[in-house]
Amino acid sequence: MSGARGGIAWLAALACAIALPATALGAEPAQLPVKPFALTAEPHAKKPNVGVDENGTGHFIWDVDLPYPQTDPAVYCRVPRGASACQRSQQFDLPLEAFGEPQVLTPGGGTVILLTYRCCGDGEGTYAIVSNDGGESFGAPHVIGNVEPGQAVYGPGGGVVSLVDDVITAGIHY
Repeated sequence: MSGARGGIAWLAALACAIALPATALGAEPAQLPVKPFALTAEPHAKKPNVGVDENGTGHFIWDVDLPYPQTDPAVYCRVPRGASACQRSQQFDLPLEAFGEPQVLTPGGGTVILLTYRCCGDGEGTYAIVSNDGGESFGAPHVIGNVEPGQAVYGPGGGVVSLVDDVITAGIHY
């Protein structure tokens, strides 16, 4: 008798284990209480990136891919938590053509770091554009290196940006 009961209990446990994941998979995820909105109507905007600061403000950057021989500007947009439009935007006219993925870093204390790579010619490199007041104003763009940012993080330590590229044909560079 105890063998039959053990077998029935085992089958019941197996049936529950199979049924529970099926129920969990069918559940809908909770929806965010906001509607999507357009940051820009610019048809040549490409490769956006966002960093969110400690106040929940989104800091966005994207490049605008203009026809040659024009250079590609980088555009910054700040969207406070709960807003549905750029509260502040600024265009940075940088040399050459935009390559790679622009990046936004928000290490805290009101610092916002915009990174974008420019190629090919005089002025080539990774540009950093830094704000120390939450994106209200920015210093002049300056070249900080020659690695096209595929991914970027702030650190290790203070005042350091670490970049890795995503150039598949030449390996990965740090």
